[in-house]
Amino acid sequence: MALNVEIDASFMPVYEVDEMPIMRQDGIEFHLHIGAFGQYKGKGHAVLTTKRLILINRETMFKNFRSFSLPYRNTFEEFMKQGMMGRFQVDGACRPHMGMFSENVRFKIWFNMGGCFHFEHVYRRLLLRCRANWDMNRMMVEFRSPMFMGEYNNFGACNDVQLLVTPGGMGGMGGMGGMNTMNAYPTLNNPMAM
Repeated sequence: MALNVEIDASFMPVYEVDEMPIMRQDGIEFHLHIGAFGQYKGKGHAVLTTKRLILINRETMFKNFRSFSLPYRNTFEEFMKQGMMGRFQVDGACRPHMGMFSENVRFKIWFNMGGCFHFEHVYRRLLLRCRANWDMNRMMVEFRSPMFMGEYNNFGACNDVQLLVTPGGMGGMGGMGGMNTMNAYPTLNNPMAM
């Protein structure tokens, strides 16, 4: 995990080696609690990549807090639920990564607009693939496949979500080398159900 990862002029993160963007979710609020290091709150958007969840703070009043990165390999206790008044939220924790913090971070993300089902579908799949040690190329084949695009499009149109991958591309139809994604995915609360 890292505080203030590099972002460009369009408020998108600068990607690491072997990392590709998958989705952008607008209209979120988030809260990060890092024990003795304090709390960080923000409003903005989230970017899901093949390696990490990146929270971008668009609020100008917190200039010392622009972004926060949560690597999938270090996250645990993810829980997605519908909170008060139907507002969808994601809770979880992340172990320290690369020495910036020595304590786990607890995070909460609230969705103020639409797109929570799109986010949940993509985030859950990324967590499962990362934990199964899939590399970026194998993930991109799956995310570009007609099967994934069909599942994703079943959630309907949403102005608050931007899928950053396009159909086709690597591997033709995208089905080579992957597992059958037609089966129901386990919940985040039980990721080993597969």
